[in-house]
Amino acid sequence: MDQPVADDHLRFALLRTFIEAGNLGSNRASFTENGVMWQVLIPITFVVSAIGIAFVDRFSDATARRRAE
Repeated sequence: MDQPVADDHLRFALLRTFIEAGNLGSNRASFTENGVMWQVLIPITFVVSAIGIAFVDRFSDATARRRAE
């Protein structure tokens, strides 16, 4: 299945941010430190929340199995 164009654009934008992060603080920087921070924190938040949801799901499933026994 083909990926939507918007997903590709987002991936390349985030990759470009990481590549250009070495220019922060110079006149060539096209991103601010605050912008880079938010572009990193938002995906990390999604990953951490997904791990938390998986943990809660696994924990509740184990609890339900113990009660059924």
